[in-house]
Amino acid sequence: MERREFIRRSMLTVVGAGVAASTLAEGAAASTQSHCLWGAGVQPRGGESHETAIKRLENMVDRKLKILRCYEDWEDMAPTNYVRWAVNDGRIPYVQWHGRHAGGGYVSWGAIASGAFDDHIRAKADAIRRFDHRLFFGFHHEPERDPQSGSPAEFRAAWQRVRNIFDQVGTRNVTWVCALEASTLRGSHGGPGVWLPDGHYMLGVDGYNRGHCDSIHGWRSFKEIFGGAHTVAQQRGLNVFIGEFGCVEDTDCGGGGGDSKAQWLLQAAETIRSWPRVKAAVYTHAEGSFQGTTPDYWIDTSRSSLQAYRKVGLQPYFL
Repeated sequence: MERREFIRRSMLTVVGAGVAASTLAEGAAASTQSHCLWGAGVQPRGGESHETAIKRLENMVDRKLKILRCYEDWEDMAPTNYVRWAVNDGRIPYVQWHGRHAGGGYVSWGAIASGAFDDHIRAKADAIRRFDHRLFFGFHHEPERDPQSGSPAEFRAAWQRVRNIFDQVGTRNVTWVCALEASTLRGSHGGPGVWLPDGHYMLGVDGYNRGHCDSIHGWRSFKEIFGGAHTVAQQRGLNVFIGEFGCVEDTDCGGGGGDSKAQWLLQAAETIRSWPRVKAAVYTHAEGSFQGTTPDYWIDTSRSSLQAYRKVGLQPYFL
C-alpha cells in the first residue's frame, strides 16, 4: 500500500473467519473449498483505539471480524498485546514481519540469506511456536517497494531462509503467505517469477481501485486488478490471500457520481465466488494517499457502499 509508515504503525486488518487458519492449505489441496474469509483493515478515527475501531465497524456490518493483520518491525519478537487481544477475542492474527527497523532503516536481505541473523530469526520462530495459536504469517510484504533491502533474488533467498528456520524450530502453527503488489503479479517490477520463492504458501496480493485519483489507470474492476494474481495462482497451484484491497467513490478526486463503489463491491464478490482459489479478501477501511491525493477507501463513504459491503459480508460464502 502507498502510505508505508502509516501502515507500519497503525494499519490493522481483520477478516471474517468461520474456520481456523489450520484448515487453509497453502497449495492446491484446498483450492476447491467453497468459502472465502471476508473482512476489513481498520484505521482508528478520532483518537479511538484499534480495538474500539474494530468493534465499531463490526456493529456497522452486523458481524464479528475474525482475523487481525499486524505489520511488525524487525525488532518485534513476542506476540504484541494487540495480537493477544485478537486471539483472546476469538480472532486469528495475520502477521507480516518486515526486515525494517522501528527507528528507520532496513535489514539487508542478502545478510539475512547468508545466515547473519539466524539467531534473531530463531528467537522469533520460537516465540511464535510458544504462543501456540494459529496465525497467518509472512516475511516482508510488498518487497518491490523496498529496494533498499536488496534485489529480488536476495528477497527470495531471505524469505526462504526465514521459513526454513521456522521449520527447523518446529513452528507449525503458521500458514505462510508471500505477499506482492497486484501490479507485480500482472507483470510489473520484473513480474512474479523474479519475486516469488519456490514451494507452497498462500499467494498474498494487495491492490486498489483509485478511480480518478489515479491519473494513469483510472477506474478498474476487481477482476482487472487481481486477474494476474488469479492466473499466477492457477499456474503455481497456490491459494490466494488478498491482504489489502479497496475502492474509492466515483466522486473522489473530481469524478462524477452515482453508486459506482457499491456496484464495484458487489461485482468483486461475484468475481471472488468464481475464483475458488481466493481464500481471504481483506478490505482496507481507511484513508489512503496516492500521487498527492487522499483516496477514501472507507466502507461508509456512502450509504450504498456500506450496504453493499454489509450485504456481501453476510453471504454464507464469505465466512
